[in-house]
Amino acid sequence: LANKYWDTHNAYNGSTGQYTVPVSGKYQVTATAMFAGPTTLSTSQQFYCSLLQTGSVTVSKMMGSTTGSGVNTAISTYGQAVVNCIAGDVLAVQMASGAATTLSTGVGNNHITIIRVGN
Repeated sequence: LANKYWDTHNAYNGSTGQYTVPVSGKYQVTATAMFAGPTTLSTSQQFYCSLLQTGSVTVSKMMGSTTGSGVNTAISTYGQAVVNCIAGDVLAVQMASGAATTLSTGVGNNHITIIRVGN
């Protein structure tokens, strides 16, 4: 996710995929990912979307998951979390799967939105 569309504090590093919190407060993090496919994911396998927060605390928080249907198809997952942050904390979204696959590199398939929503 190297493209930035709006970053008022230049806090997102597209090379590392990390966001350094510029101002303490509550942040809403939303992520959407499309996996390269089609992929067959069994009903016992999942794609996971997690938020890793490091700095004042180190937390890995599950944001969402998608369970397979057993059908060979394109698969995406979505997640959202609200976290308390201190200026200097680093946020990163991580995607993982229970199947061998990679993220789609198609333009517009993968998104991260980080918004400060309160103090």
